[in-house]
Amino acid sequence: MLLTLALVMRKNQFSLWYIGTIIISMFNSSCSNDLDILDEYRETSIIYGLLNASDSTQYLRVQKAFLGRGNALLMAQNADSIYYDTADVEILLQRYKADLLIDTIKLQPTDLLPKDDGL
Repeated sequence: MLLTLALVMRKNQFSLWYIGTIIISMFNSSCSNDLDILDEYRETSIIYGLLNASDSTQYLRVQKAFLGRGNALLMAQNADSIYYDTADVEILLQRYKADLLIDTIKLQPTDLLPKDDGL
């Protein structure tokens, strides 16, 4: 009986030591709160549009997303920061049915819809 009591006390001491070690480790460790949201440049496309089957003409706006250090309004004034060169880009609208390509339409660039001045 004395041996059983000694084993129970050792088990409880080990559990307390283990829990204490975990608690002390939690207080001694720290997390880094540094977050750099500006990553290396990577070209990302953004496509705006609403396709309506009842309209004869569809419009999509395709442009680049950018992120950099400095004033974003000044960076956006540089056309090649936000627009693709139309000679380098081909935009296709493709229709699939059960992973089988049915139809492809090549979209044409246009400047018929000028952008309003200002922000």
